Amino acid sequence: MMEIFGLGRNFLPEQAYEKKDFHCGYMDTEKSQNLLKYQRHTLEDYYKKVRKKVGTKRFFMPMVKWAVRLNLLKRSEAYRRNKFFRKKIGAFTISENKLIRKILYNNFNKIDMLEQRVYELEKVIQFLTEKDEYLDLFDQKEQY
Repeated sequence: MMEIFGLGRNFLPEQAYEKKDFHCGYMDTEKSQNLLKYQRHTLEDYYKKVRKKVGTKRFFMPMVKWAVRLNLLKRSEAYRRNKFFRKKIGAFTISENKLIRKILYNNFNKIDMLEQRVYELEKVIQFLTEKDEYLDLFDQKEQY
């Protein structure tokens, strides 16, 4: 599809694609097709239709290719997860790195959620600390 849109075959790095547990619009419709006989087009038919719709617009894609790539990478959870791994993993042995990558990969969403909650808690703590300092200042003024 990337080639059809004029973006090239290897437009996105491999890290931008999920290896498992992803949804890409595929459904096993063999049983319903045998019963209802509703599918009349092949995948190649679909590609031809897309090529026709894209038409000459694909030749203008090189001008905005970088922005499209940046946008797609920003939306790719797999790519964000990969960047996260590179930041979190320090100087460990190869086998330790593999184990850490596996743990991080399987728990990325939980870790991301926990980091967001820690950030929110830090903001609450800062607010309460400032409020406490203000109350201490107010108490000192009343004593005079």
